[in-house]
Amino acid sequence: MNRWVYPLAAFLMGAAMLLIFSRDVYRLPFLYLPDGTVVYSSETNLVPSDRIMLIDGKPALKTATTSDFPQIHRVISQEGEEIFQTVHFDLLDFLEIYKLLILYALVSFLCGIWFLSYGNDLHLSGFCFATVFYIISGMYLLAYQEGMIVWQVAGFLLIPALLNLGLRTTGKAVPQQLALGELLFVLFFSLLAYSGSEREESVYNLTYLAGYLYLIVALIVLAIQLDAAFRTDAEGIDRIKQWILALGTLIGLILPTALTTMHVWRMDPFMVPVLLFFLFPSTLLYGTYRIHLLPFQLILTRSLLAGILTVVFIGIYGLALLTISLILPESLSDARWILHIVIIFSITFFMDPARRFTSRILDKRLLRPSGELAESLKRLASLMSYPLKIQSTAAAFLGEIERTLNIEKAYLLFSTSTFPDLRIRTEGILRLPDGSPLWRHVAPERIVVTSYLTYGTGVRGELYKFLYRNRIHLAVGIEGLEMPSLKLRFQEHLREIKTQRESRNSYFKLNRGSLSNRLRLPTRAALLIGKPRNRDGLLLSEIRYLQEASRLAGMMVENFALLFQEVEKRQKMREVYLAGQFQRQVSSSFENLPQGIRMSYFNLPVISVTGDYLDHIELEGNKSAIFLGDVSGHGLGTGYLVNAMRSIVRSHLAAGSNLVQTVNTLNSFLLDRYEGNEFFTLFALVLDREKGEMEYLNAAHPGPLIRTPQEDQIIKLEDTQRLLGVLPSPYRTSSYTLRPGQRLFLCSDGVLETFAKNEEAFGEARFARFLLDEGDKPLEEINLKLREELDHFRGSRSPGDDTTFLALEFAPRQGPLTTLLSFLRLDREKSASTEESPESETGAPSKRKSVTITRDNLGGLDDS
Repeated sequence: MNRWVYPLAAFLMGAAMLLIFSRDVYRLPFLYLPDGTVVYSSETNLVPSDRIMLIDGKPALKTATTSDFPQIHRVISQEGEEIFQTVHFDLLDFLEIYKLLILYALVSFLCGIWFLSYGNDLHLSGFCFATVFYIISGMYLLAYQEGMIVWQVAGFLLIPALLNLGLRTTGKAVPQQLALGELLFVLFFSLLAYSGSEREESVYNLTYLAGYLYLIVALIVLAIQLDAAFRTDAEGIDRIKQWILALGTLIGLILPTALTTMHVWRMDPFMVPVLLFFLFPSTLLYGTYRIHLLPFQLILTRSLLAGILTVVFIGIYGLALLTISLILPESLSDARWILHIVIIFSITFFMDPARRFTSRILDKRLLRPSGELAESLKRLASLMSYPLKIQSTAAAFLGEIERTLNIEKAYLLFSTSTFPDLRIRTEGILRLPDGSPLWRHVAPERIVVTSYLTYGTGVRGELYKFLYRNRIHLAVGIEGLEMPSLKLRFQEHLREIKTQRESRNSYFKLNRGSLSNRLRLPTRAALLIGKPRNRDGLLLSEIRYLQEASRLAGMMVENFALLFQEVEKRQKMREVYLAGQFQRQVSSSFENLPQGIRMSYFNLPVISVTGDYLDHIELEGNKSAIFLGDVSGHGLGTGYLVNAMRSIVRSHLAAGSNLVQTVNTLNSFLLDRYEGNEFFTLFALVLDREKGEMEYLNAAHPGPLIRTPQEDQIIKLEDTQRLLGVLPSPYRTSSYTLRPGQRLFLCSDGVLETFAKNEEAFGEARFARFLLDEGDKPLEEINLKLREELDHFRGSRSPGDDTTFLALEFAPRQGPLTTLLSFLRLDREKSASTEESPESETGAPSKRKSVTITRDNLGGLDDS
């Protein structure tokens, strides 16, 4: 709004004051309320709060002391009896008496315009305007002894307006039930004021009741503001604003109200209390000022309409009571039963038809989407039948809403547990953590208006910041159901089977309907609507349109949840099939082992498909090739990659390629296909099953451990090179000769990186100790014991990586002399000497690097 409005408002306010007090009048030289309470006196012995008993022998309420000519009145008060002559009052006299009150009314009026224009804030501006109404009606009543009922109604209007201000300044919404209660409150006391307007005691009681109720509500507002100030997480200037707002309520509202209502000491109510009152609008402006205020949005619902209709019937009752009092003034109490019967019959026969008729008219005229809004809802409904992806459907859904309402942006807000595997590639979908407290305010079918949260603290303040940061005008909760994961449904299914078996019920009598219904979980989602273009708010019909759109969005979410369920089910079936096929390939390569070696292994995937590559290939010349590798990651994608690696290895070795050529081909495949985004660690060996000569290559894989029977030590081969898939580099081999009976143990990093509950890793030292303790036992027993050891160490924690272990024993066919030498350990020197490998492709022979592990140096193994 333009700034010229404020000077214009001040001009109109001044003109209204001139018009109201332009009438000259003769009146008593002091100002008093209709109940006789003196408010202002300058030239008499009376002081504020004195009570006038009689004027000319009649109560002050029934004696007219204002006229167009001078009069003399006999006044009896608490100070005694005194004769007063009426004094002439003109415009300047009233302006002199009311100067501070008029200035305070002007400040309140300008504040109301500020709140209405800057943020369209009906609650704050409503309190300011109610204050102006109360001040002007009070000044007019004191000046001319007219308009008492209007002044009393203004006082009762000010009470709910103050309560709404307290809720608003702390970021709390004003519930519709409270608004209806406030409307009934004002209507009830207005009728009481009218019915008791002729009785002095009734006027006195209602006047002070309104004052004390106002004081009580002000204390409630202060308590709400102090609670918000203590609970707020704001820092710096925002926290200072909360405390200044509470301080202004205490000093600028409660203190002057108490001084004028309770008469703590006798003073001019137009001086000190009014000066204190000035503090409240200034602190209100400072404490509620935000650079990013959003326009206030009015929400009208059917329940509010029903409440308004109830108030209308009560108003009709009051008007009927007034009519009877005018027609039959002498027999009102005798004729009131007639009114009651008529009202009861009217409510019985006409309340429900009137409610339905009014709701139908309002729904048709104001609420029901029609024209373009109705056509848009049809288009939204048709989107759910299109065979599109969820992101494409969501984008089309939101785009339709944006075009129809002419808003800046629309979003779908999901919790992280809703479609957790969905990769967000569109700007129209936002995520909020499932455990966020903000979800408490974004409930299904609930409308959250951003401007209602402007002054909120705590969770409401955080919600306001989230909505404002994304330029959201309002949020509509989406009501939908999401099917849980297949794992959860399967576990629940098994649990129900177990329960019914325990109760001796047949499995075929399971209530599958109740199972699926029990597992249908409410989704956490919301439809976020951006700021309207070229206007402040949305129409009531547009809000109803958004409510219907949110219901369609809930159906869309539920449809996609069912689709995800079916996709997940098929994906699981395919993974199980591929896993079974993969495991059969691995198992077949370790069946019917040739003479000279014995092996035992386990390969445990973290999910259905393993990312560890384990293979045994028989070669010509009485040799065997063994490969153990680990692809980065796990799941179906790594399973495909493992199968591709197996195919490359087997085809190259079958074509006569050596170990170095095969590994170089694997490295080139990873670089060309995945461009450095997939890595592969590998240990590969070729073993002569008669001589024990072993050529091996290690690409950043955990090194093998070699154990000689009856010896309390282990040899670790440490010659390692760069992992595959990083850079194009030539690889070389090393060599080692196994003696008959020696055992070689290989594992993937899933064994060494098995974690306990306290995040401690199983580690190489614990693995070596296990082999020192159990390495002489049969291979199958070592296999089982290691699995038990890992399960015990892990506890209830789930595996974090694929786990593979291989135990190989060199057991060639030996003659009697060789067996005797091996038994006497006379061949130790031969195998312990450092050997050189055959020349690799690069022509550079490599020496074996090894370290001996004993129980004494186990402690430094993990550190190294």
